Amino acid sequence: MFKRQPFSLRNTIFLRLLATFLLIMLPIISFGVYLYHWIVQTASEDISKTAVSQITFYLTDLENEIERMKLLQYGILEDEVLNELTLTWNSMDAYKRTEKINTLWKRLNAIQNSSMYIKNVSASIVPIAKSISSANGTSDFDAVAYNEQRPKAGARNNQVIEWKGSLFLSASKQGAAKGELPLFVIEIELDTEKLREALSHLNTYKGSGIVLISNQSGDLLVGSSTEPLQENMDAFVQQTNPASLAQTGTYEISGSRYYTAYASSTYLNMSILRFIPEQIIKKPLDTFYAWAWLFIFAAVVMIAVYAFSTYQFNRLSAFAESGGTRVFPDHPR
Repeated sequence: MFKRQPFSLRNTIFLRLLATFLLIMLPIISFGVYLYHWIVQTASEDISKTAVSQITFYLTDLENEIERMKLLQYGILEDEVLNELTLTWNSMDAYKRTEKINTLWKRLNAIQNSSMYIKNVSASIVPIAKSISSANGTSDFDAVAYNEQRPKAGARNNQVIEWKGSLFLSASKQGAAKGELPLFVIEIELDTEKLREALSHLNTYKGSGIVLISNQSGDLLVGSSTEPLQENMDAFVQQTNPASLAQTGTYEISGSRYYTAYASSTYLNMSILRFIPEQIIKKPLDTFYAWAWLFIFAAVVMIAVYAFSTYQFNRLSAFAESGGTRVFPDHPR
């Protein structure tokens, strides 16, 4: 029979060496995992903050543009030609009327050309039931459309009026009698396509999207994104209260996760919500992620090799210390 070496504290050197090696390697592996998540979090925060800064700057620029439009709008309320058409229409002959209308049209057209965001400028003169438009010329005054817009135009803190998918700025000059229709109304129709084009310039990431939302109604006014995301953004906006949104956050839309950036304008009573795919942030880190897994695999292999070699070395050492003798049973001759 072979002699078996009794178990002793000497034989635990293998376990001590293995434990020491693990204590060295595990913090390194843990640090690598922590570093990966820290990079993802930092990158997402930086991108989100940058996105918030961009849409805040855009909203501020849009506020200034709307304010400038309104100054032009209120300025034309005191236009001499407009007031003459309103008050002395019946005393004018056909030539004089045409001359005054052409003069007013040129001024309305000048306002339209002052900003890329303006699609049309119209002056609706109630006493003569005429509307003069920079884009469409002269037509009859549409009292029905005016009555539909009137409650929105009179709403408090409502700089931009949403009506039938279009956006308007409205200003009017009231007559002497309280409660009657105004003498005339100046309307500036905003070009939603130009707004969408401007918003699209903020979609710097593939698969991202951006929407302009009405704070009053919660409706999506203008959106810019790829078609599948556009439909999902519409549904998301309808189900979400804009006032409850955080400046930055993460939401899941149709199985995909998006980082969001949110900014609001009290003056315009509007908000902008921007969607950035989560993969945009994680994709540049794919190489780092692959190297991390390779490092973990190499560490596991090193642990296995170290454990096996240490075990073998410890076993041979124990054998050498015993004198290298083995006792064989006696055989009869």
